[in-house]
Amino acid sequence: MKATNSSGKSVTIPINQLDKGGFYRLKTILKYQKEYDRGKHLIQFSKNNKVKEISCTGGYSCPKIASIGIDSTWKELIQIFGSPEYGYRDCDNGTRKVCYPKYNVCFALEKSKVYYISVVRKWNARDYYNYGKLITELHEQRNHAYAIKAFDKAIEIDQNNPKAYVAKGWELYQLGKYKEAVELYNKAISLDFTSANLYNYLGLALENLNKEREAIKAYEEAIKLDKKFQPPYSNIARIYASQKQYKKALEYINIGIGLQESGDLLSVDLSDKGRYLYELHHYDEAIKAYEESILSATSGMNKSYPYHGIGLCLLALGNKEEAIEAINKAIDLNPSYNDEFRKTLKSALGQ
Repeated sequence: MKATNSSGKSVTIPINQLDKGGFYRLKTILKYQKEYDRGKHLIQFSKNNKVKEISCTGGYSCPKIASIGIDSTWKELIQIFGSPEYGYRDCDNGTRKVCYPKYNVCFALEKSKVYYISVVRKWNARDYYNYGKLITELHEQRNHAYAIKAFDKAIEIDQNNPKAYVAKGWELYQLGKYKEAVELYNKAISLDFTSANLYNYLGLALENLNKEREAIKAYEEAIKLDKKFQPPYSNIARIYASQKQYKKALEYINIGIGLQESGDLLSVDLSDKGRYLYELHHYDEAIKAYEESILSATSGMNKSYPYHGIGLCLLALGNKEEAIEAINKAIDLNPSYNDEFRKTLKSALGQ
């Protein structure tokens, strides 16, 4: 390592001689260093602990990190390395993670300042796949294209990596490219990769291509692989409901509901159950399902739909006053969906 002595000149210190306190203070990690002679790894620092260069001997390619170190800013990173080729992830705790595979280096920032530098080996297919997954965990719209680029690189390195095909397919699905997504899911299947999640994704893409029969087959395959995997039950119910086969829809939605304990997803399924019962004119049962949906919901928006459903059931039962109260509650909870709710209210008022 090159450090600055009292006279301001640089001195070289092998990394295995760096004291633990300095190592912790600099927060610079060399991963996989057990594979190499630690004495050959040199880090050059300029003043104020700014990393100037990481260099090695023995054929191990190390990146050059010009004037970047602890407390360097996001703006400085961009100036030195350019815009991240594969994007970055902003975490819930306010930190940001970004990697530059070309230089084999990753940074973690807090309040736009670097607090952690990680120097890694030359990236392989798994590294690109994992980074693509990392930057899309929070479902940020801007990262779909970056993730696809990372998954493409993973596939370029290893064309027999089924998880990369599935991951890329899901990103394309979210961009509305359903046909391309189906092709990628089928490619993963051709590599003898199977999972309930994969077949559920395939079903969703097929459903959006209006291939409902094929979609149901995919969802059924997901259920065969994992009978306790909830999403395909709700998805099959939705297709049958669109075909006005409400009894079949109820069979599947009830199984899906039985696999959940609480939360907004359960609330949505219970609200759907209420709608199917309403269509079958089982109004009292529908109201009960809607009430359970409200209890399970954690957001006002998710509570608004069952309140609206209760209003419809009460209208059908002739309880106009209570129906109006329920519909007004739906309007208060979800102003963005007021057009449909107000239309129901006008009907209740005979307007």
